[in-house]
Amino acid sequence: MEKYENSAEIIVLPVLCPLDVSIFNFSRTEELILRSEENITQWTDSGGMDEAGNPELLCPHYH
Repeated sequence: MEKYENSAEIIVLPVLCPLDVSIFNFSRTEELILRSEENITQWTDSGGMDEAGNPELLCPHYH
């Protein structure tokens, strides 16, 4: 992302973290979509679009 920060506006939305379900468990897709929608709504309502992002959040990690 740093490579393109001066030539494009890149907005990274917050991820659901930590997850209590495997990303391969599609039986809970609806729940994860609803949680994501709530998470993004809270993030945008609190000014998330106005803050600088944190690219490290996109790196693989464990809890």
